[in-house]
Amino acid sequence: MRGLDLTLWRLDPPSGIEHSRHVPRLFVYDSLRRGERNHAFLQGARFLGAARTRPLYSLHRSGITVGMAENGHQLVTGEVYELSSAHLVRLDRLGGAPGLYVRKVVQLADGSTAEAYLMPEAHARCYPEVASGDGAHPEI
Repeated sequence: MRGLDLTLWRLDPPSGIEHSRHVPRLFVYDSLRRGERNHAFLQGARFLGAARTRPLYSLHRSGITVGMAENGHQLVTGEVYELSSAHLVRLDRLGGAPGLYVRKVVQLADGSTAEAYLMPEAHARCYPEVASGDGAHPEI
């Protein structure tokens, strides 16, 4: 009869053994989308598909960038990715989070959730809304 292995896992489980851990999902709506200028920051992330938010958010054009804010009425268009924690560290730096942007859970139209980088509402009110709800095509 084999005894139980009660070895504590330090950082990673022994190879060949899977364990459950939270895998972050990120909704991207702007320059991180496929074909856009910052998409390289998602290299190695798993593309899960195109998505839209529930109509609870708004997009605002802030110079050359677009930011999503809460308490809106738009279906925001984007993509969802499965990320590593290393991706999130890089993306937090890119988005100035927390500060310029805050990473929060958003509700998607299919009933699922993902994290997204949101512009603080007070900041968003200073910029015009993107009527299309599409950060890759931010005509005002």
